[in-house]
Amino acid sequence: MKNRSVFVVVLLQIIIILYLANIIFERFYRSKISMYPIYKEDILKNNGSSLKFFFEPRPNSIRKTEPSITWTQGAQNINSDTLNERYDYSLEKKDGLFRIVMLGDSFTDGLGVNTSDNYSEVLEDLLVNMKC
Repeated sequence: MKNRSVFVVVLLQIIIILYLANIIFERFYRSKISMYPIYKEDILKNNGSSLKFFFEPRPNSIRKTEPSITWTQGAQNINSDTLNERYDYSLEKKDGLFRIVMLGDSFTDGLGVNTSDNYSEVLEDLLVNMKC
């Protein structure tokens, strides 16, 4: 009989611990999950494409993020090639000009910061101003 009551007490303690852990998880972690919404006006439809759903920002526009979505608020300049860039770049490369492509995730894109503050733009400014 004593073993059974000890088992019930231990089981109740485990249930209470799991319940409290769930409350902590819901309160502190679920609220921190962020999503980047895609607004209807930002979607370009390409009827000739085989892709059913495709997101591409509108060319020559500004995409703003809200602090509720990311940790900061920023405005991203979308150039005519739909890239998060301050400038439009010509296809023809001049002699002595170097081009670097940066591929990555939302950190490379600079989600939540102004275009001029993302690290690829800062690197571009540093390389342009270097005396080689």
